[in-house]
Amino acid sequence: FDRGQKYPNGKTEVTCKYCEQTYHLNLRRNGTNTMNRHMRSCEKTPRSTPRISRKVDMMVFREMIAVALVQHNLPYSFVEYERIREAFTYANPSIEFWSRNTAAFDVYKIYEREKIKLKEKLAIIPGRICLTTDLLRALTVESYICLTAHYVDVDGVLKTKILSFCAFPPPHSGVAIAMKLSE
Repeated sequence: FDRGQKYPNGKTEVTCKYCEQTYHLNLRRNGTNTMNRHMRSCEKTPRSTPRISRKVDMMVFREMIAVALVQHNLPYSFVEYERIREAFTYANPSIEFWSRNTAAFDVYKIYEREKIKLKEKLAIIPGRICLTTDLLRALTVESYICLTAHYVDVDGVLKTKILSFCAFPPPHSGVAIAMKLSE
């Protein structure tokens, strides 16, 4: 549809590009239902428009999926799910599939890149870094230790970053904690 003249009563003149039928519609009040109905019934409107697929940059796509895996706590095998692969193929038939091992590698690459960025940030902060530790215990009796850095960045904003989070089997003496954190 092409939009034409707009009238003071709020109506707009719209014309079908294919059969040149003209309607005077109040688009703000009535929306586009009239145009949709016309498109379904117009004999000159093409019925099947070819689906255009563009070439997918697989490295960008794989990284987007790796970020989604981390953000939504999805298993690496998500990329091997049958319905997910069908959806990817439907969206773009040129997509190349990868395995859970490749997904795990992609997540690890993101982790390594973010670790390097954090080291660079910590190297240029104007003040000091405060380190705190916390010992956590899950319901299943496993223990975990977390090392967190607190600092004020160059913009004066307090930041908190987890530097290490790992399983921490007993004994939980002060010597064992220091040894584990130094690994």
